[in-house]
Amino acid sequence: MRIAVITSDRQPDVGGGYTFEREIIESLIHESDNSDHKIYIVARDRSALPDLAGKLEFIENDIKYYRGVFKWLQRQRQYKMNLDNKFRELKIDLLWFVGPTTDIETSLPYICTVWDVQHRKQPFFPEVGNIIEWEKRNQIYSKSIQRAAMVIAGNETAKNEIMTYYQIEAERVCIVPQMTPSYVLKSSRIIELPSNNLPENYLFYPAQFWPHKNHVNLLYGLKILKDKYGLCLPLFLTGSDKGNQEYIKRSAEYLSIQDQVYFLGYVTQEEMIAYYQHAYALVYVSLFGPENLPPLEAMALGCPVIAMDVSGMKEQLADRAIYADPENNESIADQIYSLYSKPELRNKLINKGKQRASAWTGIDYVKTVLNKVDNFEYYRRCWE
Repeated sequence: MRIAVITSDRQPDVGGGYTFEREIIESLIHESDNSDHKIYIVARDRSALPDLAGKLEFIENDIKYYRGVFKWLQRQRQYKMNLDNKFRELKIDLLWFVGPTTDIETSLPYICTVWDVQHRKQPFFPEVGNIIEWEKRNQIYSKSIQRAAMVIAGNETAKNEIMTYYQIEAERVCIVPQMTPSYVLKSSRIIELPSNNLPENYLFYPAQFWPHKNHVNLLYGLKILKDKYGLCLPLFLTGSDKGNQEYIKRSAEYLSIQDQVYFLGYVTQEEMIAYYQHAYALVYVSLFGPENLPPLEAMALGCPVIAMDVSGMKEQLADRAIYADPENNESIADQIYSLYSKPELRNKLINKGKQRASAWTGIDYVKTVLNKVDNFEYYRRCWE
């Protein structure tokens, strides 16, 4: 079959979404010779893609977007139809949206990748619950999920949430677990930290400064750790500011722990590797599940993981991590202290984490999806 794989215009500072999409493209390049399908990559800017090496064809996505309040409602329908006409001219059989936005109007069958439906599960967070964003997400998801030939979910929790909120049959939701990015799996040397002035034995949390990333409650946990156990560990925070960073800084000052919190901003992948490698632990306190990339990145690089016990996380990480109660700041402090006071626990998590991280790669992910596409070919051949 002819498959058009549709990517977004996500930039590196977006974080996990960019890493995920790039991993899919690189894995498709690797696997293209092993597949009977003809694969096209659809994107707005070819220069932002990995070198397709002549193996994959490129289709320019010329949909124009409008920014600002209510402007997303005014996207020009003609551009969408033009792109759909391109698909038909090339006799595309199936579309695969590798990200959660299926914003192209088409009558062709398609695969829809859904990372989460947190705007339905936790709509009180402003980044997904303000009226504009919530309506946009819900409209797109309602339309795309229910019409999809196949919906990809990361685990059973994600599948159940999709079925609950969008009333789709179980048979059309396929579980394909989150992959460990190749940039961490291929790292074979220890990289020095970008600065010599940074302290050792630090906790690391790479996350954009959104409210749901739960930075503030992590700070409260550090305060309890200091007062209850006398343990004052540095905390390194990386990520782009999404409007919440100043509030987090003020919170650190209010708790009188500002001297142990380091705001390092956006960092490159090489710098990210270094921060993982030298960290005492990753404290991944995000309140959004059901899957996340940073714990897998940390595990691949020998960094033990403390995560929040939110929906889907234990399914993703199992006993390769330890978990804090998402409604209890003292639990965060207790789990950090537990890891610090038990070196054997830390070593156990490191060993188990490396096994988990290497067990499922981007190539495994793509192979699984293409195998499911093989099964769909039986249906697709029923019409021209």
